[in-house]
Amino acid sequence: LNRLPTTTSNPIQKSDPTTTDLWEKPDKGLEVFTSKGVISSEKIAAFDMDGTIILTKSGKVHPTDENDWRIGFDTCFKKLKQLIAENYKLVVFTNQRGLMKATSTDNFRKKIQFIQQKLNVPLQVFVAIHSGRYRKPCIGSWQLLQSKYNDGIKIDKSKSFYVGDAAGRPDKWRTKAKKDHSSADRLFAVNLGLKFCTPEEYFLGLSKAIYDMPKFEPKSLRSIQSLLEPSTATMTLDKTEVIVMCGLPASGKSWFVKKYIVPHKYEYVNRDEVGTWQKCVKMAELALSKKQSVVIDNTNLDKESRQRYIEVANTFGVSCRCFVMNVSVEHAKHNNLFRQMIGTDDAHKDVNDIVIMGAQKRYVKPTLDEGFSEIVTINMQPLFNDTDMEELYYQYILDK
Repeated sequence: LNRLPTTTSNPIQKSDPTTTDLWEKPDKGLEVFTSKGVISSEKIAAFDMDGTIILTKSGKVHPTDENDWRIGFDTCFKKLKQLIAENYKLVVFTNQRGLMKATSTDNFRKKIQFIQQKLNVPLQVFVAIHSGRYRKPCIGSWQLLQSKYNDGIKIDKSKSFYVGDAAGRPDKWRTKAKKDHSSADRLFAVNLGLKFCTPEEYFLGLSKAIYDMPKFEPKSLRSIQSLLEPSTATMTLDKTEVIVMCGLPASGKSWFVKKYIVPHKYEYVNRDEVGTWQKCVKMAELALSKKQSVVIDNTNLDKESRQRYIEVANTFGVSCRCFVMNVSVEHAKHNNLFRQMIGTDDAHKDVNDIVIMGAQKRYVKPTLDEGFSEIVTINMQPLFNDTDMEELYYQYILDK
């Protein structure tokens, strides 16, 4: 394929070959197989496994057992041997969440070794079992390849590439073809800045297929100009007021409120902390009776929820503003997965995709007619002290 990197006359950086087959567990939920004869290199030819290197013998989408596989494409043998001759290191990255329930990975390990023997080329395989930073499209496995599994040789991404079948292709991208189950492989390559091919493009020489990218692009958040809309809006007022937050679960309401509003001596009211909306109303009344402003940090997705606090504000003769989180369902799902991955957030452990989508169905857009003095849109742009966290957040972490 002429669009893949070609070799140059510069000497290739590579290591001595490994002398035995070796399985390792470098971290929870990740297993790594390195076959005999693997030579580390600055050039990586990386592949997905299921649907790319192998297909099922049975013709089913998922294998019936560890023997239900065959090499996916006749040209696979020749192509992989050619890559070895061109000083590429062959690396497979495979998501295997099904193994989470398995009492042992022994049978799967045997399967990997049989596949490697059948291909008859040296192979390194990263098996991501848990969801998290090692699971594609996240790049944790690749980062480990670079830091621990390539003999200290820096990978040259401009000479490397990745091939996988989870490429976001729609239904009937070619005659009778079903749509791809996800975009995990394409997004893995995008996150890494690697050239990408589908198996049909790489092994069969088919022309590039059409595909869909996810609706939510994390990097788009970097270009947000103004946190508040309208930009004339102020975050807090000098006089007593009520702010009613409105937004999906995992839209970043609590983070926003604690960062920007609570430091200005607003009473913080949150149903997760106090238990019922009745207690939230009582807390708001108590604060307002002491002439203290209040911020209501609940989802407040429907008119009825919001009306309670508008009525409280009216009773005390203060204004009530609504702050709406400009966060889509896909963005909220991204935030939720990110929180799970960094593992710092017990407060939201019950939030999942079903909860987020259910909330979206109940959402009624707030209007001034409800009795708000102002409606302010919040364009969420997270801030990080940790560059690793920031890098992770701005990648594609959802697989479609």
